[in-house]
Amino acid sequence: SGEFSSSLAKRVQRLVPPMRTTCLAFSILGAIVPPLVMRLVPLVAPGSRPWEWVVSIVMQRVFFSPQTFFRTNAFCWAVDEDCHLEHGRRREAIHAGTTKLFEEEGRAVAFLLFLGLGAAGLQTRNCELVCVGVTERADCVDACELADIARQSAAVSEFVEAVLLYVVPAFSLLTALHIWLYPIHGERLQKLAIAQAVVFKKVGSTPMRAVEPTLSNDGAQVVPSAIS
Repeated sequence: SGEFSSSLAKRVQRLVPPMRTTCLAFSILGAIVPPLVMRLVPLVAPGSRPWEWVVSIVMQRVFFSPQTFFRTNAFCWAVDEDCHLEHGRRREAIHAGTTKLFEEEGRAVAFLLFLGLGAAGLQTRNCELVCVGVTERADCVDACELADIARQSAAVSEFVEAVLLYVVPAFSLLTALHIWLYPIHGERLQKLAIAQAVVFKKVGSTPMRAVEPTLSNDGAQVVPSAIS
């Protein structure tokens, strides 16, 4: 029974594509399928509005879901490989700082897109404040928000459509490109996994004791582990 389960698990594992391939495929599909849904559904079923938006956004989130998984693994792989190459020198802070830098740059791009809404003529009101003191406050807020939507210029909806149809797919394709170019995969990733397994085996067979980290000449923390 144990041998059969092991054999079955190996067969299933062979059928599952590598994580890199899966994340790459999902990113490419995320750049193609949601915009097509948003464009084609109203043509095929004119009375479907606004469901093409709902379906498109749901599919977009499904296709973008592996990005967090790949980003986390890619970060950990880079840290582990660097630790092996530096013979135990830990530089997680450098990697984390670099990653955070590019995350903040991405937020800056999103901020520019929000500025574009203002340039397109977006006008809003604080409906919660407008409806203060009204008896049917919930109905008042709903009516106020619907009125806000109705009074927007055509340029606002065109800008939102342009972002969803062109800008978001472009960034999804850039994500796919970086996944494809990420160097730690295949044989290199297997070597890293083997090196990590050796370290964990040594750590598991070592009696528990307090280990004080030391500092290298440049101030970096060095943990005297089994990675030497």
